[in-house]
Amino acid sequence: MTQQKQKVLIVEDEMIVQLHLETIVSGLGHEVTGMAANTQEAFDAAESDTPDLVLMDVNLADGCDGVETARVLREKYDCAVVFVTAYADDATVERTAEVVPAGYVMKPFTGDEIRAAIKTALAGHKHLARAKEHARSLETLIGKPEHAVIVTDRDGRVTFQNPQAATLRADGATTLGDDVRNLLRFSSRADAELFAQGLRDADARGNVALAEFELVDHAGAELSVTAVIDPLVDRAGATSGFVLALKVSVNRALSGAAAGLPGEDGVAGASFPAEPRRFGEGTRLMVYSHDTLGLGHLRRSLCLIRQLVADHPGLSVLLVSGSPMAHRYPLPERTDYVKLPAVRKVAQEGYSARSLSMSDDGIRSMRANLILRTVRDYKPDVLLVDHSPTGMRGELLPTLEWLDEHPGCTRILGMRDIIDAPERVRESWAKGGMHDVLERHYDHVAVYGSRSVYDTVVEYGLPESVVAKTTYVDYVVAHSEPGAEDEPAPEADERPLVVVAVGGGDGGHDTIVEPFLAMLQEHKDEIPFRTEILLGPFFAQGVEQGLRASADGLPVSMKNFVPAPSRLFARSDLVISTAGYNSTSEILEHGKRAILIPRIMHRDEQLIRSKQMAELGLVTFLHPDDVTPQRLFETIRDMFANGEPLTEARAKGVVPLDGAERFSAWCGGLTVGGRGVDARRGG
Repeated sequence: MTQQKQKVLIVEDEMIVQLHLETIVSGLGHEVTGMAANTQEAFDAAESDTPDLVLMDVNLADGCDGVETARVLREKYDCAVVFVTAYADDATVERTAEVVPAGYVMKPFTGDEIRAAIKTALAGHKHLARAKEHARSLETLIGKPEHAVIVTDRDGRVTFQNPQAATLRADGATTLGDDVRNLLRFSSRADAELFAQGLRDADARGNVALAEFELVDHAGAELSVTAVIDPLVDRAGATSGFVLALKVSVNRALSGAAAGLPGEDGVAGASFPAEPRRFGEGTRLMVYSHDTLGLGHLRRSLCLIRQLVADHPGLSVLLVSGSPMAHRYPLPERTDYVKLPAVRKVAQEGYSARSLSMSDDGIRSMRANLILRTVRDYKPDVLLVDHSPTGMRGELLPTLEWLDEHPGCTRILGMRDIIDAPERVRESWAKGGMHDVLERHYDHVAVYGSRSVYDTVVEYGLPESVVAKTTYVDYVVAHSEPGAEDEPAPEADERPLVVVAVGGGDGGHDTIVEPFLAMLQEHKDEIPFRTEILLGPFFAQGVEQGLRASADGLPVSMKNFVPAPSRLFARSDLVISTAGYNSTSEILEHGKRAILIPRIMHRDEQLIRSKQMAELGLVTFLHPDDVTPQRLFETIRDMFANGEPLTEARAKGVVPLDGAERFSAWCGGLTVGGRGVDARRGG
């Protein structure tokens, strides 16, 4: 770990000793803010740049007293002091002790002695400063009547509480030594885990602010509470305990109706309905789309929402998405969205913050808190989870646990047909207990695909209990999308149009765009077509600039973002694309010919899909390892010489593309709501 640079003032009247000390301090990586030979020079140097540590001689030039000088500096600037002196008589030692120095080094000294004294002094001073800060914080909090303050030891046992804290305790007790996690009565296991995770996070990284959670006090009132957790750090740097500052934001038993906030029985705001009813009029739907890579999850979710809103006039929808592009898409009527902080996929199951300077655990905790708070406030009748049963790194689990304890929400997992290689999915789902999650937390599983094309339940070995509640709804594709006003009018050009698309832009430039541009350059005199390249909004700026430079002078136009690429596919004579779910479905719906070059980064999903569609005779498949400019040229030439396989496939109905319509009709048969009712599909 990199050591933080500290500021050191050297007060010594012998120049040779000054220079020796300066060399040692600089060698430790610290900054020498000044060198003084007498009291006034020391005061001037400290005034100019406040030191963290003073190396102080006892007898200074001009007859100045180093002990008195050190006392003034320590009191005024709260700095650590190490005496470096040749005097060790009892009187001198006794006087220096009154200053409470952080060290005492005798002249003549060795470099190792000075280095050890400096390190020890700075470490001790740092922990002392932390302790003082915690003490000041504690004094401030105790003086605030709106805060309940609880201090615990390292194991969570209560060592102090102010009078306000007793009102939060389930039994109103004031006995010290009890575990705070047992004395607070949480309204759900999800809240208890949120609190426990807060203690772990504070231990690992310092101050933690928890999103609102719910407690039940000794009178039975449900309290919405926010909390700040601070670790107490001992001199060795280890966590010795915690300071908890809790504040009640809403007492639902007393002020829910008056405040216009939802109470346990829904006196105001959103609440679960008392009686079960059919999906439709008055139904609140929440759609979770984790969106860690590309645009596919967001666009599929919006496609389903548009169809549902069109078919069910009384429906309202809240989309919860982490996509940084959510604002670029027009929302259907009666639809709103909550934006989660964005993350990007960096490994098979690894994610990091896309924009914020936060740890992986920190961004996961923030998103989990936002999702749980949203569900509590919105109280959806139906929760539709896209693709990931537990969300990004399990961020949905607190919400699913809370819904288990507050019945009334029908939970649906919407899965694309192909997730990854079957053996990999079976292994990871077994390791992560995913079958148990599907059995416990979900009422239905909707597969966005056709069993005749890819048998998801068989390939991934889903247990019979999950198979029994699984429905195939066919492939979801937008037959038409809003956003035409953002597209330029088609060019009046008789040449065939080739569209090159790489999805969101988190990959594909090296396996598709670069070899395609190289092909155009090598065969520029033999190219009978024009090209439009969709780079995607997540392309790295430097990569994009390089590609645009390579395209200069070629019959190519480039776009970063097109809300509705399906319209471009419909105008094209050939599409060359990665093989994401949305891109492939839209190519099958609108295109004439297609070459699929799968993106193989963290999983084999696109590779499997490409091979499957090629086996059905719908597309041409090229493995990214086999793509060269010459291979691309020959493949494109051969495809233009043949017919239009996708046009023929649509006429034969080879791949059913009515997933949005079928899913909407299926939802219309659901019975939703009803506290304590197992909301299963009716009819």
